[in-house]
Amino acid sequence: MPIGAILPSREGDLTLYASWGMPVTGKRAVMDVSGYSLDRTVSQTGTVTYDFLAFSEGRYYINKTVSLLTSVPFQAPVSVEDAEGYWTDKAYDEDCVYVGNKTFVGDYFSEGSGRYECETWEFEGGVVYVYHSIYVVKQETRSSDAYSERNMVSFISEEFDTDFSLDVIAWPGVEVDVPDEIIIGGTAVLTAKGDAFAGWRVDGEKAGAGRTLTIDHAVPGRVYEALSSASVEETDEFSIPEAGLVLPVEVSDVSGQKRTISDGSSGLGGPGLFTVVDSGSPVKRAMQVLVDGTKDVKLDISDAGETYPVFVNMRGHDVFSYRLGGSSEDVQDLFTVDDRSVRDVASYLSSFRIGKTDREFAAFVLGVVQAEPSS
Repeated sequence: MPIGAILPSREGDLTLYASWGMPVTGKRAVMDVSGYSLDRTVSQTGTVTYDFLAFSEGRYYINKTVSLLTSVPFQAPVSVEDAEGYWTDKAYDEDCVYVGNKTFVGDYFSEGSGRYECETWEFEGGVVYVYHSIYVVKQETRSSDAYSERNMVSFISEEFDTDFSLDVIAWPGVEVDVPDEIIIGGTAVLTAKGDAFAGWRVDGEKAGAGRTLTIDHAVPGRVYEALSSASVEETDEFSIPEAGLVLPVEVSDVSGQKRTISDGSSGLGGPGLFTVVDSGSPVKRAMQVLVDGTKDVKLDISDAGETYPVFVNMRGHDVFSYRLGGSSEDVQDLFTVDDRSVRDVASYLSSFRIGKTDREFAAFVLGVVQAEPSS
């Protein structure tokens, strides 16, 4: 009798026998989805597909694709498709509780009808039935207003392309040696060159200062950056061709808004401070560019239920100069109260001081500053 867990209520001696098998990769499990609102006004159909792409150290790398179609009377159906890849050694959520086994009869694995004794795992709002600890045979979910069900309909061999290229970015003055392609779950080594090299960052998090970065169990979707100590490029006009960047380039401003430029014009949307990432291969180039100049910045200031628009004429260098040195993360070390734009904003904010305690006014000013990332 296969088990994936032992019930908490189980007591006494239990003899277990290990059953060994080859890891299953190159397989696709497809589940049919059906669901409805409890008042039967909304229905949902679709599929959930699990692609078993790689196996390493007892874990599978699975690409899960959910395709759903929701239908509401007198409205056009709404289609949603979502995909994600992840490592896992189980088919159920960490919050599930094992409650016993249940036997199902059916052709779940495309080998003809058979009997499958599945583990039963309950979670908040539902239950999932798992065969051999990794294959979901059936899942039921119920909420206060809806019910849905997933049933495996096939488990078949598929040809998957598990080769991919790493997403590597080099900042100014740094070059990186990158393998052309690796396989999902494989190991890769990145080597940085250049006197300006200042460490690695993976998915936005610092990942070491050594010139060599070893990647274990590589998967698509991660971004590896070779950082640089080089300063921001300051210019009145920025030319993508003159910078030697490969089109298209992605441009983002300090508020996080992104857009893509596909032609050779400068067009960064300046003045302002921008991060530019090109489409080079196998390594992308990135740089920060401060486009100088002046522009009117509108600040919406709220107080006592009213919103007041404030326009400040700001010069790009004045606003972003504290980011150029890079020697300190503390703004007050680089950006003083003597700056003209700071004085203008401070003068206007002081008009809201009447009727407030020191604490209330400090909270008001803090709220204004935190709500305006561009300032």
